[in-house]
Amino acid sequence: MDKVSLKGKVIWFFGKSGSGKTTMADLLAEDLRKKGLSVERLDGDIVRQSLCKDLGFTKEDIFNNIRRVCLVADILSRNGITVIASFITPRKANRLYLIEKLGVKLTLVYLSASIKTCMIRDKKEIYTRALEGEITNLAGFDSPFEEPYYVMGFTIHIPTDASTVEHTYEALKGTLEWWDYEI
Repeated sequence: MDKVSLKGKVIWFFGKSGSGKTTMADLLAEDLRKKGLSVERLDGDIVRQSLCKDLGFTKEDIFNNIRRVCLVADILSRNGITVIASFITPRKANRLYLIEKLGVKLTLVYLSASIKTCMIRDKKEIYTRALEGEITNLAGFDSPFEEPYYVMGFTIHIPTDASTVEHTYEALKGTLEWWDYEI
């Protein structure tokens, strides 16, 4: 079977803060650019400083954040750009919305890690600030992170707890290639 290009696709990484979303998304974007694809990275931290800086972290604000980014991803992908997104996307309803709006051009990649692992990886000190009460509504900590159920053809799951960055990325590439994507 011929491999399918990721041109015009949306690869959406989701998971708790510290699960490896940004790292894996950046590595994949770099590899795809080397292959000559036009790639746009959409990252939660960056989008929240511009497009969504008016939003907080309530259930409604998180949905509006996802809704706005989904629209941008849809427009870019319709124009042949590969979109690599990395957002916590904590609720099943958020992910079902993405599936409804983006359809077959969407691949969800769930990077799972325990809160303990995420806290150890906490470079931005988000969990430290949450423990001190400076941050509230942190998905998976003091706000729900709903574990995904798998919609056939849409969701890849890669556990990152006991894995190095290199092993996690190899697992990601292997899974995407198994799905017949050309990496």
